[in-house]
Amino acid sequence: MHDKNEHVNPSSFFEKHIISKKGLEQAVENGGFEHWALLRPSLLMANFLQPKINRPGYTDVRDKGVWVTPTMPNTKIALFDHEDIAKVSVAAFQDPKKFHGQAIGMASELLTAQETMDRLGEATGKSFKAVYMTDDDIAAQGINSQVWMRFMSDYVDVIELSTVVPLTTFEEFLRREKEVVKATYL
Repeated sequence: MHDKNEHVNPSSFFEKHIISKKGLEQAVENGGFEHWALLRPSLLMANFLQPKINRPGYTDVRDKGVWVTPTMPNTKIALFDHEDIAKVSVAAFQDPKKFHGQAIGMASELLTAQETMDRLGEATGKSFKAVYMTDDDIAAQGINSQVWMRFMSDYVDVIELSTVVPLTTFEEFLRREKEVVKATYL
């Protein structure tokens, strides 16, 4: 999560969402805890599998083989595996002094939307395509929260995080979750 309201439409639902998260983070920072760290997750890899795929913005991936995304073709999307956030949490509990006061952007891998679709295609044997929304399409649909995906990778350091714990690539995630991949796509 970013510290300013950059890339967020004022008075949008997403701005309210970010403000509430910042309020929670501030409460932790000011809470008088001996040690604390903030883990800031990005886009869940599991969003492309059941049951999360049933959310708006992802059903077309399963049903039509198309991910309509507000990112740009060269945008690196910060994807994370839920097991990686657990690994970082454990590391923070095991060495609280090392992690104290840190706000850690969580990402396991940075991929473009099409690279993400290609990995999904390799796992399923199907063809997937990323379709990029124009700024006019985004404005017409009032999509604000997903636009932030264009900038997620600016708030994570995958190389630094990989020195803390081994991170899972999207390909490894799909292999590990192969039964859920089958149930979702085949």
